[in-house]
Amino acid sequence: MEPYDFIQASRLINPVADGLSWHLINFMKEFKTPREFRNHAVPLIASSFILDHFPPGMHLFDPRQVFRVLYKDSCHKAIEGLETSPIGSVELAKAVSWMGCSFSSQFVEIQAAGSSRDWHEQQLAKRKDILSQFKSEDTCFSCIRRRPQYTLPCGHMICQVCVRIFSSTSITDPWLVEVKACPVCTAPTHDLTIRLVPDTSRLRVLSIDGGGIRGAAPLGFLKALEDEVGIPNFAIQRHFDVKFGTSSDYLKMFANKAFPPRSCILRFMSKVPLLSTFTRLTLFFFTLLTDSKYSANGLESLLMDTYGLHRGITDCSFASHIGSHVGVTLTRARDGAGFIATNYNQAGCRPEILDYSHLPSGCGQQAVKWWEVLRAATSAPYYFDGKRVSGHGIYQDGGLAFNNPASIALREAVALTPDGAEPSILLSLGTGSSAPLRKYLSIVYETFPFRVGRALWHRVSSRTSWDTLVGHRRSDSKCNLYRLDDDSEQENPLLDDVTQIDPVHQKAKEIAKGSPILPSLACSFSSALFYFQLDESHPTFFRNGRYECTFAAPVNPYFSKVHQFLSPKTLHRIDERFPLAKKPTDELYQNTRALNLLPYQPFSIQWLVRRQKLDATFGTPEHKKRNNRETLESPSSKRLRVRY
Repeated sequence: MEPYDFIQASRLINPVADGLSWHLINFMKEFKTPREFRNHAVPLIASSFILDHFPPGMHLFDPRQVFRVLYKDSCHKAIEGLETSPIGSVELAKAVSWMGCSFSSQFVEIQAAGSSRDWHEQQLAKRKDILSQFKSEDTCFSCIRRRPQYTLPCGHMICQVCVRIFSSTSITDPWLVEVKACPVCTAPTHDLTIRLVPDTSRLRVLSIDGGGIRGAAPLGFLKALEDEVGIPNFAIQRHFDVKFGTSSDYLKMFANKAFPPRSCILRFMSKVPLLSTFTRLTLFFFTLLTDSKYSANGLESLLMDTYGLHRGITDCSFASHIGSHVGVTLTRARDGAGFIATNYNQAGCRPEILDYSHLPSGCGQQAVKWWEVLRAATSAPYYFDGKRVSGHGIYQDGGLAFNNPASIALREAVALTPDGAEPSILLSLGTGSSAPLRKYLSIVYETFPFRVGRALWHRVSSRTSWDTLVGHRRSDSKCNLYRLDDDSEQENPLLDDVTQIDPVHQKAKEIAKGSPILPSLACSFSSALFYFQLDESHPTFFRNGRYECTFAAPVNPYFSKVHQFLSPKTLHRIDERFPLAKKPTDELYQNTRALNLLPYQPFSIQWLVRRQKLDATFGTPEHKKRNNRETLESPSSKRLRVRY
């Protein structure tokens, strides 16, 4: 029997990052000379280990033992894996020894710095000149152990954990962080803010089908949902955490300027020529010769004006300010493979084998630009030609592989969650199902080319994709699935029939208002705006079969009045034994009796503890400071906090 390893035991909740050696390789290969490696790479790597192992709350183990148990093997693998070694003829064992010695010596010095966070920040600042030259889309050069997610104005990409470690929290909102400067090179970020998903909140997902001008339909559905929720001045599209779209829907969902949704569509469609007066046959042969029905010059100019010529897909923007993870589907022209381009750089944990791939985001001068991605997403065959994206090849409309991206949105939402939990709600918005098959087809339509075409189209249709997703849903799934679509048997307008934009929008709004699922959808969405949070300084108190709760909401222009936010229309009874603490909401409580704050199956206190890492006695990756209060308040003052 092996002796009990206290060091390993202290890292059970916060283990050493997977793939640490790979990230070390990415960092070390940036240094080209033995001098640079010894003077800069070694101390920074050792400092990153200090940051990793000594968060607030960690026991001060012998640093020599810590390095041997946790990091030595990864360092050996990293140096062995370097294709070209910057350390010349220096022996392998000596390089690893340098790192171990530096780790031990820095451990002594951090006592004066105050914390491992402050110490590592100082080490990065000392070497900002050399670090400013390094960029990577694969490794966060702040912590050297995770995949980065956000691109700062200086061009460096950092991970979400480093955002939480090196940024300050907004006074008015605990989940809005203010990034004052880049932790890698100290370059100012001009008061950049990033919204994070609360630890105990489950994601809300929006998926929008492709369909050209029929993309006006999802706008109608969202307007109907917004009216049903009933909160004044509530921009409902901002309150989804994960958003995926296909084809022309990018303008409605991803536009980060203050254009009303309809204005986005009209600006886009004003650049698309109306149907030609030539005969269909002439137009068909012209399209064959030019590879597209329309020129994309007007569309490209619009996209450059809206998104900027140089904005990369992972650059911090309005989407990161409101905490949105957005993605668009593409297909690669040369083989038809499905891809997604996202603003979060493939962050998260997902299976190795998927039926789609992530488009590399690039960094620095090689960063993939949003306007290029969105131009490719509109390249529906026949209407527009494909688009070459930053040296990655030619891409086209993702609807050819995933016209309904709901399944992708769901899997990405799970991947973005640290514990792989399902989202609380997934809303899929259609753009009109395929017209029904005619009862009597001509002999031509019975020939094999048409039969094969119908079979292939059926497999990629939005309705089939949704039915497959629902059919494969686990019986114990906690995700509420909703879909709004136009299932009428009328012929859908053509993808480029701009005269049908307003009728499509209005029809979709009427369909949604008449749908039996709209009240349930609005209730689920409203309840998903809330989440429970344990207050470490006020332990939960169970009395007479009840947990007492306190409501707290951030300063928010959409919710200036609590009674607008918690209107009886958005609430309904769940259980007489689950009251809301009577503080600012006495009148509301008397009117509604109880509050439906559970957008999914009931959870346990243990689940909240794990999500908030309250059981992480030896510290958390985010360096959260524990609130050690020696005196506990009276039971009547202990509350389970509920935050929006």
